[in-house]
Amino acid sequence: MKFRSGLALSVEAASLRQWVEREPEVSSYPLRLARILAFGGRHEDALAVVRLGRQRFPDHPGFVAVEGECANAMGDHARARHVLSGTLDGAGPDLLSWILHERGTAEEALGLIEAAEDSYAQSLALHRRSPRPCKSLHALFRARGDVRRILQSCDALEAHGVRHARMHADRMVATAIDGQKDRALDILAFDRFTHFEDMAAALDTSRWSDLATFNAALEAELVAEPNRQYERRMTASRGSWRIQQPFSGFNRPALHALREMVATVVHRHAATIMPGEHFFSRGGGSELSCSSWAICAPGDGYEDWHVHPGAWLTGVYYVRVPETDESADQRGGCITFGLPDYPGMPDPGDDWHTLRPRPGTLALFPSHCFHRTWSTKSDEQRWIIAFDIMPVDG
Repeated sequence: MKFRSGLALSVEAASLRQWVEREPEVSSYPLRLARILAFGGRHEDALAVVRLGRQRFPDHPGFVAVEGECANAMGDHARARHVLSGTLDGAGPDLLSWILHERGTAEEALGLIEAAEDSYAQSLALHRRSPRPCKSLHALFRARGDVRRILQSCDALEAHGVRHARMHADRMVATAIDGQKDRALDILAFDRFTHFEDMAAALDTSRWSDLATFNAALEAELVAEPNRQYERRMTASRGSWRIQQPFSGFNRPALHALREMVATVVHRHAATIMPGEHFFSRGGGSELSCSSWAICAPGDGYEDWHVHPGAWLTGVYYVRVPETDESADQRGGCITFGLPDYPGMPDPGDDWHTLRPRPGTLALFPSHCFHRTWSTKSDEQRWIIAFDIMPVDG
């Protein structure tokens, strides 16, 4: 089984800048650069590339999409809707789906709910395998209490071969609100597919004497990374900083070693998941790709309820976990798995799984499992490295 990770966005952006200058007649270079900058929260820089792109390629709708995305991210939703409502001749289905979703985002922010629903529905119809319009459309249905519409939509998506974590998570929530909590918990299947492991036994003690030394080296490499983003758009992070693709960095021996340790555990765990009736057990593949990020959370930082919509298996390695006063806050610094406490959801009762991780813990769990973290209320920072595993061959 192969295991591969992506290129650091900062490295790719630097390379693309060179190609934009070398081959100015190629539209894909500035468009990719603009998308990377927007993804990284550098919206003004992205818009500068968009302006250049629209001068060179005035008929390319991709630059319109990035401009609208940046306007939404910067809070100028009226501008985003205006930009994204023009003629978009030449946009293929995937690009048009992205544009329509961003237009729906602007319309929802402006209170134009019916228009937003229509935009999201069009976006999803064009790109059924995209988790974003799925999430946005189903959230509107849930807000008005129309869970049957969510279930019908999930049935239709599954009939077209869609099986991403977002669709399964939305079905789970709608099922619970529809009064079928036990069935929703069967979809969650937390106990069946999760794995937690102390990584001390996997450590190369010829390089690092113990996990504390190794974690200190990891933290030093992460702290040295200049490309951090605060509360990246469309994530569950609250009051936290994010670094994209830490596993892809060069000249960072501790991160490289962790990547290899993680790959070994992921392969071993994946091999134990035998095909069965549950959809998760049928989701692996012979080749796996990995997308990674690191999160630095101060004492009041946390992650809200979320899933990892495009992945199959998700993992977290705990680099630093501040000590908390468990007598004062039993959940401080913990991670909780279960059905989220959205409006209309049944009382979780004893069905939440709340765990207190320690530095050196590796957690693996299905990407459709809802989870959240709790702030530590500490003067120290919490550092974790998270990653999503996706099958390359379907």
